[in-house]
Amino acid sequence: MERVRVKALLVDTSNNAPVVLLEGDKDHKVMPIWIGQNEALAISLKLQGKEFERPLTHDLLKSVLDKLSQKLERVVIDDLSNKTYYATLELKGPDDEVLKVDSRPSDSIALALRTDSPIFVDDEIFDDVAMESPFDEEEILDEEAGEEFEDFLDQQMELRKFKEFTDDN
Repeated sequence: MERVRVKALLVDTSNNAPVVLLEGDKDHKVMPIWIGQNEALAISLKLQGKEFERPLTHDLLKSVLDKLSQKLERVVIDDLSNKTYYATLELKGPDDEVLKVDSRPSDSIALALRTDSPIFVDDEIFDDVAMESPFDEEEILDEEAGEEFEDFLDQQMELRKFKEFTDDN
């Protein structure tokens, strides 16, 4: 498994779709995942340290897990099939029983950020889709990185071709 972290949250300007960029710990390659607007908002708010007066969905799920004495041990992005990534939440309760729950990667990432839980990607998936990072080692966590990322993709491969590549897996 490749441990990853959220490197950036960008916008694909060709369709205004949010893209979360995950960076591997080992070789600092990056893996983009196109996500929904709501999940992008949830990830962005947490990255910026902002909170609402009332809990949003991912905050609510964290509260439910806390009340049920379940700890999110880790998130694993473990499948890519028919253009869709799949993830699993691995929960551990007070009796040390591990529960695995199917989840969308975007929701899993938003929850992992709220619980300070690690995120992993299956080695085969990461090896197939990851690319060299377009960024310096400095932290980039907002849309300002979008243009630099697009320039990088234009040099390495067209964004549409990258989507087609991930669509084939």
